[in-house]
Amino acid sequence: MTPPANSLAVRLDHGGRVVRVQSPWLAQGNEVARLSFLARVLASGDVERVDVDSRRATATIYLASGEGDATKPAATMLTELAAVVRGKSKSGQAYGVALESLPQDCLERAAVTIRRYGSQLTTWEVIVDRPDSLRLRHPLIRSDRTFGGRVERMVATMPGVQDARLGLWTADTVVRFDPVLFDASAMLAVVQTMVNERSTGPAGASKLEMLGTSASLAVAAITDFLFPALYPLSAALLVGTNIRTISTAVSDLRRHRIGLATVFTAITIGTLSTGQFLASGLMAWSFDFWRRRHRRDIDAERQLLLEDAIPMPACSRVEAIDGTNRMEVMSRIHPGDQICLEQWDLVPADGHTVRGSCLVDERFVRGTSGVRTVRTGERLLAGAMVVGGNAVLVVEEPPQRTRLASIGRAVTAATRSEPGRYAATASGDRFASQMVAPTLATAGLGLLTGGIPTAIAIMRPDYGSSESVAVSLEDLDAVACALAAGCCLRLPAALDRLSKIDTLVVIDDPSLFVRGLVVSRIVHRVEGDAEPLRWAASLARFLADDRRSALAQAAREKKLVLLDLATDQFGDGVAIAIRARLGKRELVLREAEPVSQSIERQGQRKGSQIATHQTAEAPLVLEIDGVPAATFEFARSLRYALPDVLVQAKERQPFTAMLVSADNEEAVAQRAQSLHFDLWRSDLNPAAVGRLIHGLREAGRVVGFVGPCSRFASAVAASDVAVDVDTQCNIDTTPAGIVSLAGKIDSLPDLFAAAHRRRVRLHSVRRLAFLPNAACVVGALFLGFTGIVAVLISNLGTLGVYTTTNRSHHANSRLRWLRNRSSLVLRRRSSEASLIHQPRLEKIAVRENQAHQKE
Repeated sequence: MTPPANSLAVRLDHGGRVVRVQSPWLAQGNEVARLSFLARVLASGDVERVDVDSRRATATIYLASGEGDATKPAATMLTELAAVVRGKSKSGQAYGVALESLPQDCLERAAVTIRRYGSQLTTWEVIVDRPDSLRLRHPLIRSDRTFGGRVERMVATMPGVQDARLGLWTADTVVRFDPVLFDASAMLAVVQTMVNERSTGPAGASKLEMLGTSASLAVAAITDFLFPALYPLSAALLVGTNIRTISTAVSDLRRHRIGLATVFTAITIGTLSTGQFLASGLMAWSFDFWRRRHRRDIDAERQLLLEDAIPMPACSRVEAIDGTNRMEVMSRIHPGDQICLEQWDLVPADGHTVRGSCLVDERFVRGTSGVRTVRTGERLLAGAMVVGGNAVLVVEEPPQRTRLASIGRAVTAATRSEPGRYAATASGDRFASQMVAPTLATAGLGLLTGGIPTAIAIMRPDYGSSESVAVSLEDLDAVACALAAGCCLRLPAALDRLSKIDTLVVIDDPSLFVRGLVVSRIVHRVEGDAEPLRWAASLARFLADDRRSALAQAAREKKLVLLDLATDQFGDGVAIAIRARLGKRELVLREAEPVSQSIERQGQRKGSQIATHQTAEAPLVLEIDGVPAATFEFARSLRYALPDVLVQAKERQPFTAMLVSADNEEAVAQRAQSLHFDLWRSDLNPAAVGRLIHGLREAGRVVGFVGPCSRFASAVAASDVAVDVDTQCNIDTTPAGIVSLAGKIDSLPDLFAAAHRRRVRLHSVRRLAFLPNAACVVGALFLGFTGIVAVLISNLGTLGVYTTTNRSHHANSRLRWLRNRSSLVLRRRSSEASLIHQPRLEKIAVRENQAHQKE
């Protein structure tokens, strides 16, 4: 909508380079008009900055200074600005910046400033701009330190950044960088994108959220200690804040039910009769406090988990047609773009390589830890980390439609709890509801023995807040455990059900009949020396194939303890060469010959599929200080690998394993016995499998299902828990609660172990939460505890549960290596040091030559 001409007041300052505009269309409530105004004004490349104050309905436009464009007079810039504000370009066509290119937070605050840095429009302010450092400021950082930490961690991973720190007092972000590799425009685009995503995401906690309960608590304290005449106001606040609860309690009583609303209504009535407003105000305030703390902490922990387990780069190098590279944020990467990948880069999107070869770690997206070689023409998935070599990737899917994005959405959904009516989560409400009947019965006894104050004190303990905090943190830990095991846990409750199964139905698949790999021969330089095997097995843990398990098994047979060797060098992208230092020795585990030669030779003989399989069995050579110390050769054994997996899983959770196949009864029996299955069936029809599981459930069995769940939807619906092993499944729509990213059931032992730990920890936490509340009840009955004492003791118990579960969660996070941003930063910096050194020397040499020529 275009405002009338007389509604626009314009004033020029500073020689016509500052334009002040006042119009009612810029006031609060006219967001569409303000957005249109900003889009038109910022379409002029001469505008450096726009300040909008919706409270005063004003806008201040700063044009380019004469120093930056001395040949362009102010009158010309004003004429062009007037044209674009009217919405017309020089040719008379509609003109304006695309709305999506405007900062998404430009309407969030009453006073906002949009600046132009190059081609980037941003609400960030560059306070200090030096050749090797920047100081950034944004109003959002001061109000949300958690978001500031996210910005700090993301900026630290960008190429060329040497250090990124969030100021303790000023809330400024200080970035130190190397000018050779750093792209300031890309960094501003990254941080503005983070602000945009936060602005369009779910709203966080408001500072005024606890205003009502805080006011009620303050009035109650004044009533009890200073002015008893405020009793009517305290009573009105108490009834007003609980009117919905009272209505729910009345409805429950009409249906002959009792619930949490009944307990809180009884507390309200008792408070009105005794005048204990301070205890009720403190109780309501503590409920809101734990709800707010729960949401803040869980959101922060979820974001840390997503940063660790769902790695996406801040920006990537896009190769242009002329061969030059430019840094682009993820939102500007599209199918067909060519991405240049170097060491420690993260793959931003799904695609295939068209040039070069590299070593990648794909544990985040494929569920298999370790490195493998990727050559020209092979497919790469978003989230893979390049640990050696370099390649060029052609994007096939945008970052939002990748497999990694699906995993991220599943993780977000699994860790987002349903909010409760009284406690922070619905699980807390359900747990507290189980205590309603015993609490009311005990309160009735207290009413007979000590009167109304005793009965109210018995009902005041909070059973739901501790349960909400504990279960939410355990859900985060369960999702992280599953990801570390190579699985995506879509429903945390699926892990609880997995720990209770007594029958496991497995669908027949060729992946079940993979024979184990063993070390067939070891050629030592010094006979009888077992240390090379220990060192080779320790380094082989960084491989993403069966040679890792073969060397580990050989070391176990010789009772050798593996070493925790740290390595940052995995090879040059053509052949794997894992390097580590052990004291003064340099250990290198490399393939006996370049993998490319093995693929070429085997491909000529047996085809590419057999060749790729053969490279996983290529010999490995251990070098010590550059001298070969031992050669390890591998071969497929006669034993299948699956029986060992089933044995390990049954050690953690006893169950009966059943194989379902499409072969005849005799063939299925032979295959099942060779794989150590307890039972078998020969009908693989999806409906028949569903009836089979339904019959087992009716017989009292707790059934787990393992197979391609999309094809066996009826079986999944009939089972208690399902694990999808289809590598091509759609993680967003699969009916399974657990998805094996590697498409194998090798992760079952780890899942059973995680389920057992979760059950033990929840039982311990619930016992810890129950004891203080039980002490409140006993104290109210026999020791004369008042309502305030009961509330304080109950909240101390919740604080103990909160502290314990937080400590346990952080300890478990340190034990699991998913992805550490700080280590990635250090690795990138160490690799960039060698890249930076040579250009600097060249620049110094050029300057010295120029100085000599001048002389």
